[in-house]
Amino acid sequence: MLNPYTLTLFVHISAAFIWLGGGLVMEAISLRLGPSPSNAALKEFFALGSWLSPRLFAPAAILTLLSGIGVVSLSTKTHFHDFSVVYAIAAVIIAMLFGMLGIGPTIEKLSKAIDDPSVSVHAIDELKKRLRLVSHIDLAILITVLFDVTTEPKWDSYPFMLLVALFLIGVVLYNALYTPHQQAVVH
Repeated sequence: MLNPYTLTLFVHISAAFIWLGGGLVMEAISLRLGPSPSNAALKEFFALGSWLSPRLFAPAAILTLLSGIGVVSLSTKTHFHDFSVVYAIAAVIIAMLFGMLGIGPTIEKLSKAIDDPSVSVHAIDELKKRLRLVSHIDLAILITVLFDVTTEPKWDSYPFMLLVALFLIGVVLYNALYTPHQQAVVH
């Protein structure tokens, strides 16, 4: 039955799906580029990300947050003091900040560095590592929110907190230990 709650829930799920799905598609494209993409391919990829950010990612993120607050406000079963709600809101805000303060500025710096012949290959590789780490943490946070809202843990749900912590630590360790097979080529 269509009512304000179900309509808000539909908007919330759709926005979250677009945000997380878009991030996963960008990750798939970056994997398709391989460990040592050409500078032209990187610039095209960054241009796509820069174009999508204000048109897809930012609106979907904001709509996810606002409609999520609306869902809780209209719900008779969930409340703002529930652990799963507090976690979801906090994690969504953190993921938004990772996008605004981490991913966006790093893409901008990388785009400029690729065009600047005075920037070393090492400096570009370090920016790529930073972008990969921040992007993976951002996606990992969103995945933990998806897990949170489907399992609805309580304040004493230590297994949930342990799983989230282990997952995020795993993402950070993967990024810290990962090295591309070839060095980046600067053209």
